[in-house]
Amino acid sequence: ATQEPRTTEPLETHPAETKTDAPDAQKTDRGKSGQDEKKDEPHGPRLAISSPEPGTHVERPTLVVEGVVSEGAVVFLGDVAAEQDGTAWSMTVELEPGKNRLYFKAIDAEGNKTKKALYVWYDAPDTEGPQFEITSPRNGSETTYAVIIVRGKVEAGSKVLLGDIAGVVDGEKWELKAPLDLGKNELVFVAFDEAGNESTATLLITRIEKDESEGPRFSITSPANKSETDDQYIRVTGKVAEGSRVYHDGGEAHVEGTDWVTEVKLRPGWNELWFKAVDQNGDKTKLWLKVYLVTDDAEYKFTAEQKYGSCGDEVPYDIFYGTGKPGSVIEVGSPFGDGRTEVDKHGHWELKVFFEGAPVGEKFNVTVYASTGETKAFHFIATGGDGGGGDH
Repeated sequence: ATQEPRTTEPLETHPAETKTDAPDAQKTDRGKSGQDEKKDEPHGPRLAISSPEPGTHVERPTLVVEGVVSEGAVVFLGDVAAEQDGTAWSMTVELEPGKNRLYFKAIDAEGNKTKKALYVWYDAPDTEGPQFEITSPRNGSETTYAVIIVRGKVEAGSKVLLGDIAGVVDGEKWELKAPLDLGKNELVFVAFDEAGNESTATLLITRIEKDESEGPRFSITSPANKSETDDQYIRVTGKVAEGSRVYHDGGEAHVEGTDWVTEVKLRPGWNELWFKAVDQNGDKTKLWLKVYLVTDDAEYKFTAEQKYGSCGDEVPYDIFYGTGKPGSVIEVGSPFGDGRTEVDKHGHWELKVFFEGAPVGEKFNVTVYASTGETKAFHFIATGGDGGGGDH
């Protein structure tokens, strides 16, 4: 904050003031008519400040000013007289934060005056806490997450803590991953500025029970499912629970708040696009979108993809899908289950295969065969419901 400078007397442009009694011109008694003789004009006493230097910055609210003055003269600051020992003088001055203008004056026995100005700065210590606030989540809200990301604003250069958990500060923005207990949580965040001053902000939030199988809210808003396009590159957009991340085909979509967007390259014919949202607890929600790329002379080639790779259901299963020549036959074979389908007129195929009797924890091969001569091999493992790294 800007401090008003301290001024003990109005500023004068001349450091010395001399009291004078201008005598009238007098004729001498020695008959030297017409010759005027003036007395020497009196002048003020000598006044000097030896310490501190003008413009000095100090960090304490009191300051000792020292100097010298003519013998017999008295030094004042306002109406307060300095301590004097012969020609040496000193005075302890109380300072205000910021710039201080100190005007000293010396008065001799005849009443002649001399003034001296001294400018000093009192750099008062910073004792005010930093600006600090929480911008999300909303105070008093509910969540099912065991860990949440709290965001806010803080004075640049500050540190933010929740207990012994340190937040990440970027300029004037901060965020921190905060663990929650079930029920009501009162989280007290502390911000420390570079001077060590602190400010606090409190967030009240309630963690409620959640179905462990429930993933984050996740939707696709465009394009429409089973739509057609002649653009090889399309933008897929949607909504997702705040704090979640969205993935597609090994890449990550851009998420801002609850909106997400990504660009996808299409193959001629039908494209089945899978998207996955992962929240802060690692819970997942999956969505798929089918888009048909219209081309003048679509070339169909054989492709095969596996959706899961593992399963913990009582009767485990997997889904295989891909592209091929329309009308061609696709077969899936394994020691514990098989299936058969045809490629549709758009060059797309999909097949769900159950692996009844598959041993838990033992990986085995699954092979996809096309009647056009191509093959592709995959691995599958039944996890028996223990998670085992599977996605379903």
